[in-house]
Amino acid sequence: MATNMAMDDRSWLDNDGSIPSPAPSEARQVLWKVLLRRSPIITRRLWVCCGCCALVAVAVFVAAVATAVVRGSSAPSGLRRTGQEGRGLLFALEATRCKSVACQRYARELSDSLDLKRQPCEDLYGFVCGRWPQQGGSVRSRAAFDAKAQALASALSNQEDGQVGALVRACLRRDVYRNGLEQLEQFLAERGLPWPRTLTRPLLEVLIDLSANWNLHLWFRVDITAGENQRPTVQFRQSPELVQWIDEQHMRQGTDYDRWMSKALVIFGKPSHNSNASMILLIKAMDNLITHLMGAALQQWQPPVVTSVGNLSLYAPLVATTDSWLDVLDRSLVLPEGSALSGRDTVQLFDRDVLQTSLYLIGLDSETEAHLALSVGLRVIEILGWMVETSLEEPHGAADGWRTPRCLSQVQRLVGPAWHDLLLMPHHDGGIVEAVRSVLQRARPPRLVPSGGADIAFESS
Repeated sequence: MATNMAMDDRSWLDNDGSIPSPAPSEARQVLWKVLLRRSPIITRRLWVCCGCCALVAVAVFVAAVATAVVRGSSAPSGLRRTGQEGRGLLFALEATRCKSVACQRYARELSDSLDLKRQPCEDLYGFVCGRWPQQGGSVRSRAAFDAKAQALASALSNQEDGQVGALVRACLRRDVYRNGLEQLEQFLAERGLPWPRTLTRPLLEVLIDLSANWNLHLWFRVDITAGENQRPTVQFRQSPELVQWIDEQHMRQGTDYDRWMSKALVIFGKPSHNSNASMILLIKAMDNLITHLMGAALQQWQPPVVTSVGNLSLYAPLVATTDSWLDVLDRSLVLPEGSALSGRDTVQLFDRDVLQTSLYLIGLDSETEAHLALSVGLRVIEILGWMVETSLEEPHGAADGWRTPRCLSQVQRLVGPAWHDLLLMPHHDGGIVEAVRSVLQRARPPRLVPSGGADIAFESS
């Protein structure tokens, strides 16, 4: 029997016993069976080879997974966190509320509109709507945006008083809103900067007021934080807005910018063409002076200094005044009720050269100080003017589709926590106009907040 089987197994061989080339597929299958059946050694070797191949495949798979994990962990934490938070928000909406396909689509659109790179406590509007499509959106999204604008416009009725209310109304209107322009003029006058007229307040106090109380950091940035025992801590540092303004100086050299300046002068009460031309030259000369001196100061680095209000003059001496830093800060800062600076309160001086150069410019002489104020006032108008007067749109400004979000975001920066109160206010029937008026009229500066550990970790020098 075995002999016959062997003969059957060898029946496909040539007469001389050699293997035909190429062998038919059926013959290869028979040869495979013969090898497995006749040679236990070959069988064991085949099983060993198969096992090795399986181990190699598993090792390659594990290595690929490990590489992916390592690359994921080395990616920027902000990107990982953004993706995780976005998926988490979307999952929470879909899992808890959304049971239909339409709801899940809306949840995805809502999640996609979040700009998770922004800090919600600093720019809530930008965080919620930073990635919302402004151009060419769906009919439903445009209708939702229009409904929100109409709701705010109805809440801020024409009877509303207050600077911030006027600015918000101007954000929601496309036509010229004269009362908004008057409010901006009043805002400048109350800061001691009745542009383009003469200063009514020292320029240093104007700059500190605009920075600390209104988030307009023109030459430097002043922050008030809560230090030890919840005492106010004053921080001076360089202004990113100044860096951007210097970088964009080449955009202010053409005739378009000259025409914009002339238009601003006419709107704010300087109708004479001849005086406008000379004032434009004067402002541009001051801009160049600020650019060269402050630009050089921005390039310098010195270790941060921790001192007190009473000793700040040792590092940043005041020029052409007998007032102390305590007097200047008391007149400039708006602190929460019951809080007041003392000479022992802490000052953190991060960018000494920037503050020293600012004091040098202001202290040159009274005439130069007045001319510098023209440049400062024009910058405030460039930042805020387009919100209340369409003819003051920046020649190099943003596209029209971004006007309202950018405008509301700027108002939110000006108002600070009062804007958050408005967003969190319950929208019940009755009393909403009064509630909105109450919130906006406060327009208080940012509250004292605990400073980060990195801000106070350095030593005095």
